[in-house]
Amino acid sequence: IEELLDHHVLPIAAYLPHPILKLIVEHTADKRRPSNFTQATIIFVNLIGITEHIDTLENTQTEILITSLSEIFAHINAVVETQNGVLKKMTCNTYGSDLMIFFGVPYSFADNALRAAETVLQVRHIVAQYSEQLAAENLDLKCQIGLSSGFVFAAEIGSQVERREYNVVGDAVNTAARLASRADANQNEILLTDHVYFSIAHKYNCPIVDERAGFKGKSQR
Repeated sequence: IEELLDHHVLPIAAYLPHPILKLIVEHTADKRRPSNFTQATIIFVNLIGITEHIDTLENTQTEILITSLSEIFAHINAVVETQNGVLKKMTCNTYGSDLMIFFGVPYSFADNALRAAETVLQVRHIVAQYSEQLAAENLDLKCQIGLSSGFVFAAEIGSQVERREYNVVGDAVNTAARLASRADANQNEILLTDHVYFSIAHKYNCPIVDERAGFKGKSQR
């Protein structure tokens, strides 16, 4: 059994966020993990300036780029896990690299929004550090960040005998993604909803920004 764990289970476990892995282990005897309609804080981070240039780089530059992207992912994941959040996924495409992070699922804390706020500030700091390093390769690393809080439906999606995935869906998820897409990448801007702001206002002063296209009825800060 120990050999099985060392050579098969543990390497696979590295592909899962620790809180999700913990949830699976806790409910091993269940055919399906419990679903939940709960309050959560969602973060979307758009990393701009890495994956878009891979096709145009020399082999040596590509290695530097992939190494940097891996290190950035590892550093961000460490920050998220320290705050007891979940870095659910990272999607790389021709427009950048998108990261989805959430707090409050599957384990909730009273200060989920504050944990999320502290996380995005550290994420922005990580991006700024690597931006300086990648400037030597004529690459301009930037980020857009969006935060939203609200009720989400957290559930295991998929077949009981084939592939399954634990995920969250809801307006808060969509709003965080849209906020990130509207943030000013040249300033590594962070946009958040009023709901998040009121949860962190005792610690952070966030200026109000003008309502942006596509967000009628929603305020941003």
